[in-house]
Amino acid sequence: MKNLHSCFIFFPLLALVVFVSCNDDLQTESQGDPSPIGYHKNDVSSINASNPANPYDSAGQIHNEISDSYFDGSALPTTITGVLARVDDIAQSNSHFVGLKDPTYELPTAQHLSEMLNNPASGAAQAYNASNISPSAKTSLEGFTRSLLGITQGGTDYKLIFNYISDYESLVISHSAFSAHDKKVLLTVTSIARHAAARKKRPKPNTDTDWEINIFHIVGGIDGIPHGTASSITSAVCLGIAGNL
Repeated sequence: MKNLHSCFIFFPLLALVVFVSCNDDLQTESQGDPSPIGYHKNDVSSINASNPANPYDSAGQIHNEISDSYFDGSALPTTITGVLARVDDIAQSNSHFVGLKDPTYELPTAQHLSEMLNNPASGAAQAYNASNISPSAKTSLEGFTRSLLGITQGGTDYKLIFNYISDYESLVISHSAFSAHDKKVLLTVTSIARHAAARKKRPKPNTDTDWEINIFHIVGGIDGIPHGTASSITSAVCLGIAGNL
């Protein structure tokens, strides 16, 4: 699946440069990319990945509950169809997840995930456009994704990643121009990204870097958001796993 990783490299680090100027809405209001100062290296096990200030933080928590349950099992699926079936079974048995489901919920199909992985730039662009957020929120989310991937591609300690995401979430929460829907989408995606980045378990340790894993979870979360928070969660889990088969 490394050839697909190369395509994702192209999308966030090159295509997003086209979409996003260095002076997006958040940055032009003296709200530049958060750069924690005086950060001290910490072991991930000692860090709480939760951010109580984010009202949609449960999305990331449930994402990790499902992901951890998936990898705790034996004889893991080797096909996208198998991944979908296993994730669905685990999700439906998670009471927190079931509580988030609404009539619009949809589990992604194997064909859709395959198309996303085979044409990542196009799939990611479609996901952003289908999120139904305002142009300024879309620009901000694209900029957040680009900046986060730039941070994680160097194998950055999780504490710095956590600080960057939580600082960005504070900016989103206080941003007066974002609608309630804009904030729900952005904060759902950031919660998933923050919790996913904290996971110790990796489908392919020593081969897939954090930033390669994060892009699948971020785009998956965005892709599922039109069908509700529950769909955003399972879409992120499924694409994250399928992208690393």
